[in-house]
Amino acid sequence: MVSRFFFFITFLFSFSLLFSEAESGSIDVLGKLSEKNSTIKLDGEWEFYWKEFIPPVGNSVKPSSLITVPGYWTDNSTYSSWGYGSYRLLIKNLVPGKIYSLYIGDVYSNYNLYINGNLVSQNGVVSSNPMESIPQSLPKIVSFTTKAPTVELVIHISNYDYRVSGIWRSLILGSEDGVRNFEFSRLFIDIFVIGILLAVSLLHFGIYFYRKVNRTPFIFAIICFSIIFRVMNTGEQLMTRFFPGISWEIIRKLEFLPFFITTPLFIVLTTKLFPEESINKINRFFYISCSGILGVFILVTPMKFANYSVPVAEVLIGLIVFYLIFIVVKAVIHRRDFSILYTITFGVFFIAVFNDILYALMVIQSIYIGPLFFIIAIIGQSQIQTKQFIHRICETDKIEESRDFFMKISDTDALTSLYNSRFLYRTLTKSIKDTLDTRTKLSLIMIDVDDFKMYNDTYGHTMGDKVLRSIANSIKSSARDHDLICRYGGEEFTIILPDTDIEEAKKISERIRLNVEHNTSLLENNLIITISLGVTELLPEDSSKSIIERADKALYIAKKQGKNRVEVL
Repeated sequence: MVSRFFFFITFLFSFSLLFSEAESGSIDVLGKLSEKNSTIKLDGEWEFYWKEFIPPVGNSVKPSSLITVPGYWTDNSTYSSWGYGSYRLLIKNLVPGKIYSLYIGDVYSNYNLYINGNLVSQNGVVSSNPMESIPQSLPKIVSFTTKAPTVELVIHISNYDYRVSGIWRSLILGSEDGVRNFEFSRLFIDIFVIGILLAVSLLHFGIYFYRKVNRTPFIFAIICFSIIFRVMNTGEQLMTRFFPGISWEIIRKLEFLPFFITTPLFIVLTTKLFPEESINKINRFFYISCSGILGVFILVTPMKFANYSVPVAEVLIGLIVFYLIFIVVKAVIHRRDFSILYTITFGVFFIAVFNDILYALMVIQSIYIGPLFFIIAIIGQSQIQTKQFIHRICETDKIEESRDFFMKISDTDALTSLYNSRFLYRTLTKSIKDTLDTRTKLSLIMIDVDDFKMYNDTYGHTMGDKVLRSIANSIKSSARDHDLICRYGGEEFTIILPDTDIEEAKKISERIRLNVEHNTSLLENNLIITISLGVTELLPEDSSKSIIERADKALYIAKKQGKNRVEVL
């Protein structure tokens, strides 16, 4: 295990050591596989036979052309992507009697591999008949020995299910240990990435279910969870390894669908962080084009046609990147919170995206770095989400600390020991700003004691004061710990409900109304006291004055509708 880990580190930083050039259908490996863990790529010019399944050994047919591996046979404009053919390579100067291993990765969309005429590996069913050809994609390792220094590789391939065909990725030849370590390093990367993504996803699902008002952690968790399916259906094809019976069609849909889920969600995440820098019309365009049109097309269309949407998706990625760069640059200029950290993670992620796209198109010689770089981006984004979460907790703590502090001075109503209206306005203004900045919810309740003047006139001011104190205690016992309760003036009370939408605020109001109506301390004096309540939720354009006026208007409606009731506006 330790030796494999060190090989994995070496593999990441030593790509050039895994390369040897094939020319005119043969490759000379003299002196290149002498080390215990040595491996080489069988890249270069292979013989290619279009629409022919040549004999596995002793072929005398002239090749249609020389073709570059890795690559698509459609790189030669003569050949269609749908069809069949044979690849042939001679490997020279192997050591007779030595055990070698060969790693075969992405071949689209099926193959039979022959070494010196022996069928040693196959994926799917190869056929010249489209009705009989069955696609499959699963990396494999085969081991062999040779009696002669030259080995003949012949690969029969057919493809009627994908837009490009051929040997996509390098075949790796080497010692048994070297090739196994190569496979281990690729599996290690995939499993490591999946583990990180799963942990981060579960963490943010937990954060969301703890504070459901803010949906950003939930969106972030869905992004991470979707990428897991992408990783499991690329590279080492873990989904196929775990579930061998699953169809190639489903695997390919699970490979592409995460893009059409995560891309719009990534835009949502960005615009929630920097709402003033985003443009709603552009957001909607990308939502409709990704999740709407392309996502549905991939989902309902057979893969042999659906995969032709990939080039469109790649163009769309480019447009989205430029749009997100526009948002991030504006956020940095405006010095928005988290803009610098977001810029770093954004940059790391999209460098990896462009590398992987260019590598997939075979424009550059590289490796897939998306999963590893995405982990760096995920950690950065996770830091942002965690800081936002802590910020909200700290804000709640600050409200509690502020309440304790101001109660020691003159912001407390002497009769009820509640905050007074001066404290209400000051705290409400700050709470509105924090709520709008963090894009959470805030609600406000206005309360008035029904027929209070009659109680005062009938029982006197002493009993009236007792009623107010008793009602204040009922409100405090009915509200939550982080709710801010104030005596607005006379027989009116106000409650600020942070992180609370209108439905939750209505439930709290109804609980307060019932507790006051059944207040045992008042019933002992043969008094039945009721209250009316007006409830409203903060709007983006609200000030402290406007939200109070709207709650007061709702309270007025409650009075007109017969008192002892809750009205929402």
